[in-house]
Amino acid sequence: MRAPPAGGRSAGPAIEKRSRRLHHRGMKPLRVLVVDDDRDTAEMLAVALQSWGHIPQVAYDGAEALMMAPKLLPHVVLLDLAMPGLDGMDVATRFRAQEWGVDTKIIAVTGLRRAEDLKLAESAGIDFYLLKPADLKELQTLLTKLQGSIGQGLEQT
Repeated sequence: MRAPPAGGRSAGPAIEKRSRRLHHRGMKPLRVLVVDDDRDTAEMLAVALQSWGHIPQVAYDGAEALMMAPKLLPHVVLLDLAMPGLDGMDVATRFRAQEWGVDTKIIAVTGLRRAEDLKLAESAGIDFYLLKPADLKELQTLLTKLQGSIGQGLEQT
């Protein structure tokens, strides 16, 4: 199950209602692309994002993420780094090489814990680094800060 369904379909009335509540509080929902080959993790993150009023889309591998991103134009990408095929480091580097991906905030959500992985992530253009299992309160706080810093750049959704 993708949350919400791919193809630009609506996230549903309940999510749209939460998004309107965010907007009424002066905060617009973020478009968030969740990229993780672990379907359970990806769907759990998407459900959390929806419950916070954001607009998530899910990709289960790096290639799918790169195909979805130019249409979605995400404000934020939650990116697993250790995926088969096109890994998260490659995805981040390719995002940064595209005009549409330069200003996207990329948050690694990964089990990679070595100091050298953090350095590689920074050089790939990853903005923030969260360890799995993701602390949802920490993620929500970070996204709220990003809403404030992205602020004026958020388009009406």
